[in-house]
Amino acid sequence: MHGLAACKTQTGFTLLDLILVMIIVAITGMISVPAFNSVASIARLNEAAAETVSALEFARHRAILFQRPFGLRVDTAENRFIVFDKRYTADASPHPDAIPPVNSNGVLFHPIDKTAYQIDFDDRNTFSGVDISAVTPGNEILFHADGHAAPQSPTMVIVLGKEQRVIMVDHVTGKVTVQ
Repeated sequence: MHGLAACKTQTGFTLLDLILVMIIVAITGMISVPAFNSVASIARLNEAAAETVSALEFARHRAILFQRPFGLRVDTAENRFIVFDKRYTADASPHPDAIPPVNSNGVLFHPIDKTAYQIDFDDRNTFSGVDISAVTPGNEILFHADGHAAPQSPTMVIVLGKEQRVIMVDHVTGKVTVQ
């Protein structure tokens, strides 16, 4: 019996094994977390750019469909924009029976959630840290019945840290591009 006990070996991990594994995991985490944060920041900026492009294309489509001016008004101080029907911008009353229906001051309803089409980058976690830094010229991008944009060559710049996206609208065709 004494011979059988001597052949038995212990299995398991030593304290040294566990410490080495914990050090490797910690080093891997220190390397991967900053890279993940960088990727997440770029994703937030790209999502904000995509949301802005969608709003511009929606306004352009409405202008062509209803044969009158629609646009995007940007408030850089509040870090938000609205999509509007130019016909009702001076009217504080909502017009739910208009075609298309509008909220006060001609703000269109969002096609998905049916609320006022206002995108506020500060109110959405998806766009955390994204800022609208500039809209040139002026604070409106207006589309006319044939799809062209006014004023000439409107651009909008959104930034997150050192990264930025420049959203440009070709004033002749109304085509929206992002750089």
